[in-house]
Parts: sequence; structure tokens; C-alpha cells
Amino acid sequence: MHAVASSDVAAFINDFLLNWFVHVDKWWLVGVVQWQNDFEADDILGTLVNRVVKDAIVVTGDRDLFQLVSDKNKIRVISMNKGMKNLETITDAYLLERYGISGNQYVDFAVLRGDSSDGLPGVKGIGEKTAADLIIR
Repeated sequence: MHAVASSDVAAFINDFLLNWFVHVDKWWLVGVVQWQNDFEADDILGTLVNRVVKDAIVVTGDRDLFQLVSDKNKIRVISMNKGMKNLETITDAYLLERYGISGNQYVDFAVLRGDSSDGLPGVKGIGEKTAADLIIR
């Protein structure tokens, strides 16, 4: 997620919740894209999940939303990175097995390793294994 996803997005979400919803039992958020030009959809979705929702499934092709994964809070990501016929359920257990990290460590992992789809160049000479090793030390 990006730096803007702190107080500005939180204020926007709080305003949205107060003005549009009185009581919500279940959240189904589909295509929150370009709803508010100042924020990216992943920022809005990430803020909603972190501040409002527990027991959620986020369907995305964006790996930086792996940071939302929390087995404790029952937040899972269904990844479309390998196409609709090969959906993967991302949990803390999956992240631990695949990368050696948990969801709350994914941001640091992605910054170190790099992710060209999110414009993160990474640190030269650091790949997945080294990034994970540095994070778990």
C-alpha cells in the first residue's frame, strides 16, 4: 500500500461509512476503482479491511494486498495472478510456506525484494530468500 493510505484514506472511509451506511452485516466490495480520484482502489480496500472488516476474502490480482492476510482475523486473499482457472487462496500458512513470512511482513518483503508491478525497484542483489531471511532475523 502507499503512504497516502493513512489518515487521509481513514478520514475518507469514516466519512463514507457515516454518510452511506447505518448498519452493515456483510461487506461485498466490488470494483471500488476510481471512486475517489485521490486514492487508489487498493488503498481504500486495504483501509476498509484493516479498520472495519474481520473475516474477509479479498479477490485481487495485486500482490501488495497480501499484506492484509491474517489467519487470526480470518482475512484471506484469493489471488488471480495465475489466471481465473488457477486461483490461489493466500493465508498466513501459504505465505509462510511460500516466502517464509506472514502477511504483516509482506510490505517489508516486497520493498526489499522489489515488485515491478507496483513500481518497487527493490534492493540490488536481494531476492525472495534474502529478503525473507532479513525480515525474520
